Amino acid sequence: KVKTGNLVIGTAGHGIDFNQTSSSTGGSSAEILDHYEEGLYTPTLSTNAGSSPITYTGTDMTAQYIRIGSFVTVSGLLHPTSESGSGGGSLQITLPFTPVTNLSGDGDIYFGSAFLILQGATVQGRLMSYISSSVMNWRINSDDGTVHDNLNQDHVDTDFYIGFSITYRTS
Repeated sequence: KVKTGNLVIGTAGHGIDFNQTSSSTGGSSAEILDHYEEGLYTPTLSTNAGSSPITYTGTDMTAQYIRIGSFVTVSGLLHPTSESGSGGGSLQITLPFTPVTNLSGDGDIYFGSAFLILQGATVQGRLMSYISSSVMNWRINSDDGTVHDNLNQDHVDTDFYIGFSITYRTS
């Protein structure tokens, strides 16, 4: 029992061991909670145009994350107000931890929610967050299900809000 203060794990790479459960893998590393972290980070919001991406900046460009074991939940409301660069492509943001990819042999396997508030343009349909490679992207799905497009610089102006939440695995 810890009646006051914090429980401190005194050595790196160790955690809380739940191996007294009835699972057949008792004592395995899968039953050790060895990482907890929460914080803020400033993601880079840009297009994936290779050598000349458009980079978006603004005063409200902070996201938050919580990592429990190998699961990370990231959420934020970004408000870019200016852009630099000339390349096009899909909008994407960096993540605080590198995602594990292709767990089931598929490509894009992590999906989350998103919304977009535009000041001078419109996007028809629903917005969804997804992770491809090591960045998060957004896909627009039309209400009738016939159009699927990655959110790109043609869909936004220089003053918009994008909110998102996604959970993914890291190593």
